[in-house]
Amino acid sequence: MRRTLVLLALALFAVPLGAQPPAPPARRNVLSVNPLGIPAGFYSADYERALGANASASVGVSYFSLHDEFDDEVSYLSSDLKLRYYPRAALEGFSVGASAGLIRLGSDETTFDGQSTEESESGVTVGTSLDYGWLLGDARRVAVGLGAGLKRVLLFGGEAPDVTTFYPTIRVAVGYAF
Repeated sequence: MRRTLVLLALALFAVPLGAQPPAPPARRNVLSVNPLGIPAGFYSADYERALGANASASVGVSYFSLHDEFDDEVSYLSSDLKLRYYPRAALEGFSVGASAGLIRLGSDETTFDGQSTEESESGVTVGTSLDYGWLLGDARRVAVGLGAGLKRVLLFGGEAPDVTTFYPTIRVAVGYAF
């Protein structure tokens, strides 16, 4: 009888009832890029860190340069600090955010007589966004984010001609969570 009770006790401790696989560790950081923009010459990278259970802060940098058939160039360089609120959990699911940053718009035009003129304007940006993020895989290390928003550009020294100072933004991010 004693032997039966010992074997029964060992069996109960060896196989926990309702055992669940261990949960993957919580991810607090995401480093991501926009892979869809790279072929078009649009480069964007973002580092996001969870600040608490439902909030995160991120720093992002974006750059692109466009050339035309006359070898004229228009360039855009922007860096932003973003704060996001996630109703469910930081870095996952729906989020609403606000951003502020710096921007530099430049142009390099070549005239018909071969002379080049360079101009640039700098300013600040403010914006809002709606995003959705996923942490994928068994270890939840693959981060995917999609979003859209609006950004306002306030240029130092006035408004540059032919520059829209209010425009929509789109976010496509693929990265690594750690």
